[in-house]
Amino acid sequence: MVVQRLALVVVRLRAYVVLVALLLASLGLMALDPVRVPGVSVLWLVSIGMVQRLTGGLLHPGGLERENELLRQLNTELMLEVTQLRRAFAENQQLRQLLGLREQRFPEAVPAEVLGITIGQLQAFATLNRGAADGLRPGMPVLSPFGLLGSVRAVSQHFAVVELLENRHVRVAVRLQSSGAEGILAWEEEGKFVVHYVPSSIPVQAGERVVTSAASDRFPPDLPIGVVRDVQREPTLPFHRIVVAPLVPARAVRYVVVLRHVPNPERRALEERFLGLTR
Repeated sequence: MVVQRLALVVVRLRAYVVLVALLLASLGLMALDPVRVPGVSVLWLVSIGMVQRLTGGLLHPGGLERENELLRQLNTELMLEVTQLRRAFAENQQLRQLLGLREQRFPEAVPAEVLGITIGQLQAFATLNRGAADGLRPGMPVLSPFGLLGSVRAVSQHFAVVELLENRHVRVAVRLQSSGAEGILAWEEEGKFVVHYVPSSIPVQAGERVVTSAASDRFPPDLPIGVVRDVQREPTLPFHRIVVAPLVPARAVRYVVVLRHVPNPERRALEERFLGLTR
């Protein structure tokens, strides 16, 4: 990289180098009297030829092509460096936010790295580099630096599969922070959630934050999920249809923490039966 940049500087300054060399040679030869010093004219021509050879033909039109090629290579390398710096900055921000989350609310949480995410039309899962050996169990909530990501579905000794909220069959009891209204959040199509069963008599505004509700034991309360993007009216029911945008796409998450929180099985079975909170 450094060598290429030096080469580019030399190429850019080639005309000045040649010009200075020719001027110096001209001044030196002009100081000689061609009558008193035989062969000065020949020496002048030879000097010009030597300067041209030493400069490696830098004045040749092909030099412009070489300069353009060097510029293209440098541009590509600089773009790669910028991309790597941006990725490193984003990862650093996620790690800082997770560290603050653990220190402030969940000191017993297990940090993990997302090894891969599989998102289909109906289901979405993530694989973590932590498992039963690290204390993970099915049902434990998984948080990204931005909010709730999903829950552990299955574990091996050193890995875990997380069921993301972006699954058609997943239902989460949620609360709207400003109005205090509670409803059931579901994933309906790519890019958005929908909250159902909030009475249309309750005013709901776009921009209102949506968090987990204490009405369910599946997740701890007040975990961020998303922001209200649009409020519609259910065609045949006295409820709002509240469109919620996730705080961040699951694909953008690299680091998470797993909360050591396992729902009460008796309460969980009751909620699944009567409240429609599946899985």
